[in-house]
Amino acid sequence: MWKDITWPKHQLLTFTGRNGTGYCTGIELMLFESSEMPRVMIAPITSRGAAGRCDIDIPIAKLPSLIRELTNVYNRAVRDKNGGNYPTLLTTNNEQ
Repeated sequence: MWKDITWPKHQLLTFTGRNGTGYCTGIELMLFESSEMPRVMIAPITSRGAAGRCDIDIPIAKLPSLIRELTNVYNRAVRDKNGGNYPTLLTTNNEQ
């Protein structure tokens, strides 16, 4: 199973991989359901629409922690952008 998350090319985000630095227009999420270590692999999508030569494997068991921390980063960015005047858009179990 895989899922692509993309953003507009004009945002000019980058990644560093095996072949150096490239433009990143999204990420590809791939699920590996191996009995030894089930994991999700994250790879950048290049400006040409292909997966870049850069992979990050995350154990399935650590996904809740990753999601919680990404949610915290997102909420902080929303608060900072709005001068702290608006409530966060997402909550985690720790913030409820």
